[in-house]
Amino acid sequence: MMDIEKCMNSLSDKILDHNLAFKDILLYFRAGDYMKLLETGENSLRYTVELYRLYRELLLSLYELMPSVPQSENVYKFCRDSLGISVERSEGFDFPVYKITLPILLPNKRKRKVERNSVITESVSVAVSQFCADQHITPFDHATVIFLSCYQDGGVTVDNDNLDSAVIINSLNGRLIRDDRPDICNTMYYSKVSEKAITEIFVTDSDHDVELLSNIKRTCNK
Repeated sequence: MMDIEKCMNSLSDKILDHNLAFKDILLYFRAGDYMKLLETGENSLRYTVELYRLYRELLLSLYELMPSVPQSENVYKFCRDSLGISVERSEGFDFPVYKITLPILLPNKRKRKVERNSVITESVSVAVSQFCADQHITPFDHATVIFLSCYQDGGVTVDNDNLDSAVIINSLNGRLIRDDRPDICNTMYYSKVSEKAITEIFVTDSDHDVELLSNIKRTCNK
């Protein structure tokens, strides 16, 4: 449990930093200084992510401190839903296929994104853990993870083979996959044009990965 007073003090500091950064954003925008605007916008995002994590820690600490008080909101579900992350079993297959949908396009080649990715990864981990617990799902002994990058027509295209996918796969360890070692988990990549930029991640037993990938390709080419 995080020290509540320490958390409050940290929140106060970050709120001040965030407010000051926003004032600078307005200043640089009006002055037409777009390099400074970009830099300050990145800092503001960092403060926002830190605020998000501190508020979450505060809530979790309060829940732990007062276990008898009913929670008005499941904080993990709130974090997952607010980021638009979903986990489901895909229909139409004779074998188990699980799909994770992220509201962002991976890989994201922008620099200085550690805090943002940390929140995404943690939320994926929580969402997958909750899904596996609710559905009583055990990890595949030998799994294949397929990343489908859906990008907008005329928008940014992506190079799929990247470190971001490795971070996501790591969050699946012990949940949908037993381990991320190459002899236990294969990784495949595919891309398609879509109405909006998202990432779909499919997980299945390696014995069925060719059939699954063929189905994904066939669906994409319709």
